[in-house]
Amino acid sequence: MGGAARRHDPSETGKSAASARRQRATAREHHHHPALVIWEMTQACERACLRRRGCLGTKHHPDELTTSEGEALLDAIAGMGTAEIRLCGGDPALRHDLSGLVAHARGAKLSVTLVAAGTSTMTERRLSELRAAGLSRVSVPIHGFNADAHDAFWGCEGSFAETLRLLGDADAAGLETAVETIVHAGNERHLQTMSYLVAELGASSWTLMFEPDTQLSPAGAEVVWETLLALEDRGRVAIGALGAPALARMRLEQGRAPREPSSGARAAGIWSEARAPGAGCGLMFVSHIGELTPSPWLPLSAGNVRHDDLGAVYREHTLFTELRDPESLEGKCGVCEFRTVCGGSRARAWHATGSTRASDPLCAHEPAPRRR
Repeated sequence: MGGAARRHDPSETGKSAASARRQRATAREHHHHPALVIWEMTQACERACLRRRGCLGTKHHPDELTTSEGEALLDAIAGMGTAEIRLCGGDPALRHDLSGLVAHARGAKLSVTLVAAGTSTMTERRLSELRAAGLSRVSVPIHGFNADAHDAFWGCEGSFAETLRLLGDADAAGLETAVETIVHAGNERHLQTMSYLVAELGASSWTLMFEPDTQLSPAGAEVVWETLLALEDRGRVAIGALGAPALARMRLEQGRAPREPSSGARAAGIWSEARAPGAGCGLMFVSHIGELTPSPWLPLSAGNVRHDDLGAVYREHTLFTELRDPESLEGKCGVCEFRTVCGGSRARAWHATGSTRASDPLCAHEPAPRRR
């Protein structure tokens, strides 16, 4: 498992110090506002895919946020200091006000990524209109290394072909493109092949998502983390991950990130870089009816945008503050030397045990105190 750890280069001392300062700033910001807000604009979609939980077809939920409520939400997101928003669905193109909301977001100085479905509503003309409105990027889901694998995962024949068509139309419209992939038992051994596909498609980035109900084993997950770090080194495409806080631990173990010079933490044997972004810690999710939750995979409501202040919920609600507090962790996560860096997936812990404080069931790391 894995290659040799990187050796420290004295010439990188200045870079390491600057990186540590950035990490401390990031840690402070994660307590004040999320780096990213994901807004599920609608659950409506013309495709009846097996993965679309709660799909209403092309019908919109009667309590879906209105245009004016959406504009107020975008203003609140920008107002609390967040710079990036992801608009997703369902199929956001089924909202008649999509271009107007994108323009409103850009007017509020937000960087906008649209998670687009390969549907008949998302045409090159529509994409050109969105680019003119200020859309920054289009991200498309690709969950298999070929058409058969992707379509089988979605349970929706023709989805892969439509996704490639959408990527071509987005490129023709002059939009930056990205790919996101749910890692599952059917593609875990094909991530290297998929990285070649993503690069050939011209995507600027590739985000891999690890849902709470992933069928990976702890040992299998460690292999996946190693694969991602190796792909990261090759630099064919920028790689990000959601639901994989253990990557932060692995980067430190392999000397890929500087250690913050904290004598107290060092004496206690605790790594003390900024916490990996995750549910309630640098991330916030807004549902199609305005519910405020820590992430798409941790559906515990802390309020609703219709009557709660977005920033106050993120900074002060017990659900969010506990998710950011490493001292609230229990089990082996609670005694782990990487608890202030990784913290485990709180969504996975909740799905497995009903507690957001429990150990991440996908983690194979044995903390030093337990080894002793």
